[in-house]
Amino acid sequence: MVWTVGLDRLTRPLIKRFKKGLYLVCTHIWKLVSRIVLKMAKSPQTWCFVVAFIFTLLAMKPSGFSSSRNVDPIPMPQRVFQKGSPVLEFSDGNMVAVEELLKFREVDFVMVMFYAHWDGTSLSAAQEFENVARKMVCKDVKFFAVNCWWPYGVCARQRVLNYYPMFTLIHQTLGELEYTGLLKEKSMTMFLQRVINPFTFIEDKQSLKLFSAEHDVSVIAYFNFLPSLNGTLQEPSGFVSFFKASVRAVVKDPINPIVFGIITNNQVARSLSMIRSQDTQLRRMLNVSLVYPRHLPYNSKMIVSWAYKHQQKAVKWLVPTLRKSLIFSSLFSKGPTLLFFTPHQEETIFGNNFHLLRTVALDYWNCKNSSNIWDAIQMIHSERQKMLKERNLNGSLDLECCSTLSNNQRIQYLSHYNTCEVCEHSSQHQAIQTNNCKVNSAIFSKSLEFFGTRIFSGPSLCLNWLNNYNPFSEIRVCCKKVDLIGRNRYSQSIHACSCNGGMNTEAIFNPNSKEKFIDNIYRKQSYSDAHRWSEFTGLGCKTNKTLDFYAIRSDMFWSIAEHLGLRKSKDDISTSVVIIDKQYEMQHVLQPTTTLSVDSLQNFILKFTNDDLQRFLRSSAVPDVGVPHQGVSSNVFIQEVTTETFHQIVLNNTQDVMLLYYAPWCGLCFRIFHLYLSFAKLLQNVGLHEVLVSRIDGDANDLPWQFSVSTYPTIIFFPVGQANNSVKLPEKEQITVLSLVKFTLKHTTQSI
Repeated sequence: MVWTVGLDRLTRPLIKRFKKGLYLVCTHIWKLVSRIVLKMAKSPQTWCFVVAFIFTLLAMKPSGFSSSRNVDPIPMPQRVFQKGSPVLEFSDGNMVAVEELLKFREVDFVMVMFYAHWDGTSLSAAQEFENVARKMVCKDVKFFAVNCWWPYGVCARQRVLNYYPMFTLIHQTLGELEYTGLLKEKSMTMFLQRVINPFTFIEDKQSLKLFSAEHDVSVIAYFNFLPSLNGTLQEPSGFVSFFKASVRAVVKDPINPIVFGIITNNQVARSLSMIRSQDTQLRRMLNVSLVYPRHLPYNSKMIVSWAYKHQQKAVKWLVPTLRKSLIFSSLFSKGPTLLFFTPHQEETIFGNNFHLLRTVALDYWNCKNSSNIWDAIQMIHSERQKMLKERNLNGSLDLECCSTLSNNQRIQYLSHYNTCEVCEHSSQHQAIQTNNCKVNSAIFSKSLEFFGTRIFSGPSLCLNWLNNYNPFSEIRVCCKKVDLIGRNRYSQSIHACSCNGGMNTEAIFNPNSKEKFIDNIYRKQSYSDAHRWSEFTGLGCKTNKTLDFYAIRSDMFWSIAEHLGLRKSKDDISTSVVIIDKQYEMQHVLQPTTTLSVDSLQNFILKFTNDDLQRFLRSSAVPDVGVPHQGVSSNVFIQEVTTETFHQIVLNNTQDVMLLYYAPWCGLCFRIFHLYLSFAKLLQNVGLHEVLVSRIDGDANDLPWQFSVSTYPTIIFFPVGQANNSVKLPEKEQITVLSLVKFTLKHTTQSI
């Protein structure tokens, strides 16, 4: 008992001290919390941050503070490729199985698709990928697909992908190479075919000419394959590096890569000053060829880097990416640019319009009258003519039949005359037979009757008109002035002339020859060097308005052409040519009714160089509604105006016009639309028909500079017949129905 009382006396002071200390601590904490709360009250952002932080901590544990509840795992994703597909799929992201298969594979190349099963682009690309696999099933390529998003898979843990899908080409020695081309069946198939056969064997001079004509830039090497003791050919030094370089070149640019060729003929190699095995050259059509420096290591990466660093192409392919890009902004900032929208089929090679543009671009940059360029143009023309003839047998392509007008009695008194070539261009509705190319005699009669002696005695010229005898053909006459002194006035020879001013007075063409399907520019193939030079040849070095040439596949990117205001023809042909000059904010378009040819492209470029082209104005589709003031539709309160109807509606001579400039992305425009509509209804209700209320989408319609605006919304009043006295509603003026009425009454020219 005594012990208990003693213990109580000892602990009682301690308890009092503990309570006092606890009270002081709680008081201090309370004051601290009070100060924090007062400061947070003065700064609501801090208070919101603390509350959000607390709720974030709570949300990190879905079951609250109790850990007894288990989270359900993410379900296994479904397969993207069906059973029986040539694509071997690993929907669980099992990269270990893929790596094991790669170790024991019997092929050189493996194409792997890394995808996410929920991604729309992956799903659409999967179908294209499967079609490629079915086409290449007999080739030395295997196709795998791995779900690299599945969080429990090995692929998701080993690889970090910035986008889906990603395609990778795996080679035994080159490793992994990413495919960055178009996610289309034809593009991927062509890519794999190029990878499997990355170079071309050049066995003779004709093969070399054809190879050079097809490509502006190429890398060729000479390798001496010597036989070994067992009868097989030895692999020459540097051959493996050259092979790897050709594959890397395709991977670097899947759309339009630098091509590689191997010369196996000793004589062909010596004609190019390639004497020793492994000699490598970069052949450039627009510049001198380069020899691979011997001091550089002969490996694949160095060869590809050297080739792409010094390449020069007359026409480049422009492939917009699927993501936002500044490719067009940087492109147009360099200077005037010619964009050529055309469908493209890789397998037809020279039959594509791309090579038509190439011939024009090569002639445009032929500043030194290079014989190599002329040989390439001749070869391209020859190959195109072969394809034209083959297709024409099936009636599937337009062709031209040309002949020369002979001298006529009505020009005997002249001291000079014009030798004129008449060409009839027939469409696919009436194809010209290759074995019976003969211009209708009615064309000759019409030429003489329509133009008289002017066509023979005037200056050199080219004229086009439609053939009244055939609704599916067009006639072109090109004339060249010839002096009669020292010449036989009644010679029966047929001389070729072209619209570019060149004429071959040496070559005589047989009138009965079948080879009369002649594209005018290719008459130059038989010119002597003295006659090759024309106004267009080398134009790129004679003007300060130099053009860059780009081709865009219209079958894939026609939406870009539509954004530029271009439209398909009535025959649904998606081919168009446009020149964009950003410096002067000008855009020029080759008329859709113009027949696409070398002549038309050259004339279009010449007119641009000489500032003889009108500015192209984009226009949205013309609405089908009638114009109220013409009594067509009384229910139309606001008339929609486009570029094509601007002069007809706004600049008419019958009534005043109130025009609202707006844009689809303009928020303020949408806020005032109901006010503008109420104003239009008010004018209709009070019978004030002397003022037409209209609007125009300024973002989709280009107008002449004097009628363009820089801000939206903008309201301009156009008095009848006084476009120069148009008045703009002040920007400080608040847009209301009353303000619009006052503005109209103040500036109207009609008696109210």
